[in-house]
Amino acid sequence: MNLSTFSAILTFAIDTEDRSLAFLEKLLARKDCLVVRPALEEIVQVKTKHRRTLETIRRENITEMILEPVRNLKAEDFPSEMPKKEVKNPADGIRAVLAAEKTASRFLLTASEKLKLAEVAKALKKLQTAKEELIGKIKKLHA
Repeated sequence: MNLSTFSAILTFAIDTEDRSLAFLEKLLARKDCLVVRPALEEIVQVKTKHRRTLETIRRENITEMILEPVRNLKAEDFPSEMPKKEVKNPADGIRAVLAAEKTASRFLLTASEKLKLAEVAKALKKLQTAKEELIGKIKKLHA
C-alpha cells in the first residue's frame, strides 16, 4: 500500500494503534498476566492517548488531506502486524508489543520527515518521541 497522501498516512498510523490496542486487550484478559497487568494497563492508556492525538491531527488538518502529496512512503516498509494467534505466555506478548512500537516509532519519524506540513510534521515527531518513552517502559517490563 502506497502512503502517498496525508490521509493515508494518518489512517495507517491509527489502524496500527487499533491493532496493537486490540492485542493488548486480549493480553490483559489472560490470567497469566496478573503480575504485569498494571504496566499493561498503563501502556493501553498511553496508546489510547496516542490514538486520540492522531485523530486530532487528522481532524484539524483535513484540508491538507488532498493537497499534500507524499512520495516514497509504503506501508510494506513498516510491518507491524500483531500475532494473529494467542501468544504462549506474557513475555511473548510483551515482545510483540515492543516490536510493534519500534515499528510505529520508525514510521512516525519517517512520515514526519516526508511531510512538508511543518505543524503536522512537528506533531508526528512529538508523538514519535512519546513512542520512544513508551518503548523504554516496555523494555523495562520485558527485562
